[in-house]
Amino acid sequence: RAGYGYAQEPAYFILGEKELANTDIYSINQGADERLFIATNNGLMEYKHGRFEAIPWADERNRSSLFNINRDQNGDLFCCNFKGQIFKLVGNTLTLYYTLNREYLGPMINFVFDDNNELIIGSALYANLLKGKVLFRPEAKSSYQVNKLPDGRLK
Repeated sequence: RAGYGYAQEPAYFILGEKELANTDIYSINQGADERLFIATNNGLMEYKHGRFEAIPWADERNRSSLFNINRDQNGDLFCCNFKGQIFKLVGNTLTLYYTLNREYLGPMINFVFDDNNELIIGSALYANLLKGKVLFRPEAKSSYQVNKLPDGRLK
């Protein structure tokens, strides 16, 4: 005698399954405003209304993969690319905020905002270039990571 069982489909879904097909995700950020952003090889995307939507570029010539989503002390969102460009989300558009001089560009770039809301960049050096200060310049061209510790100190 054969027995029959009845079951239902599991109650789950894969977030961004269609919108993120063939997309590499490099950074994820959700701020106090609860907006979810991801930096990808296709630019910056925001999750809203149940799907991921691309954030438009103010200048399409800057289109590139994006990394290292960070927020400043005001909650404004920033990200960067490997060309030394740092972008800021203004309204619903990604705008160029700062371009690191080529002589300071290492194989990677990252940045944080310190407790004074100053932009600190790690690349082939540690710098606060908006104030014109090079904090550390190594002998060999290599990459330097700058991190903000929970107590606010930079490492």
